[in-house]
Amino acid sequence: MKNQAMTRIDIRDHSIDYNLRWEYAGIPSWYRGISLDQMIRSLEGLTAEHSHARRVISWAQTFVDTFPARRRFDLANPRLIGVGAALVGTEGAGKTALACAVLMEIHKRYDASICYITADNLIKLGQLIKKNAEELTEWHRRHYTRAHQVSLLALDGFGEEEHSASNKELAWLISFLRRRYNAHRPTLVISQHPIHTWGEYSSSLPKFAETAFPQVSLAGWVLPYAS
Repeated sequence: MKNQAMTRIDIRDHSIDYNLRWEYAGIPSWYRGISLDQMIRSLEGLTAEHSHARRVISWAQTFVDTFPARRRFDLANPRLIGVGAALVGTEGAGKTALACAVLMEIHKRYDASICYITADNLIKLGQLIKKNAEELTEWHRRHYTRAHQVSLLALDGFGEEEHSASNKELAWLISFLRRRYNAHRPTLVISQHPIHTWGEYSSSLPKFAETAFPQVSLAGWVLPYAS
């Protein structure tokens, strides 16, 4: 997967086995068949009570359209560089489905490198690599590296990861997110916890999150797919 081309090139090609690409990126199998276009079509005919769902899908479309400015400085959108989003909502609101749909759409449109991983698995992989554990496979090592280097990462389950009493794992995770932002690599952080509560992890985190991961709230019924 190449990062160089950030203009819209749209590499949709029926000869490409995208399922293999989604597997390589770590996208759960049950989300690989859910496209952003499908989500848009699912909103057709819905009543006004579903206006929130329309706003969320509109956000996703805008995020995809502005992705080049999030990776490369753009005079027209200078404040977007490195900026991802925090997808926040209760279980079942569609957070993960939406994040995966955005990942796949951005890869298809820009040939950008993508990766999905849970916060808990990222921490555990880091610990295993540090210990050089025997159970590590080459796939584990590559996936851990991809999480650091891809153009767009979806980090699921933020705030649900296991951690020690010292919270050193959370400190490392926050440092990881800051490094990606500073390297102009946007991250979609998926969480059940609104960013104003992230001060429980670090007092400076909510302010940083407001800049690096503007909150997108998925409240109640939002998308016709479980998260």
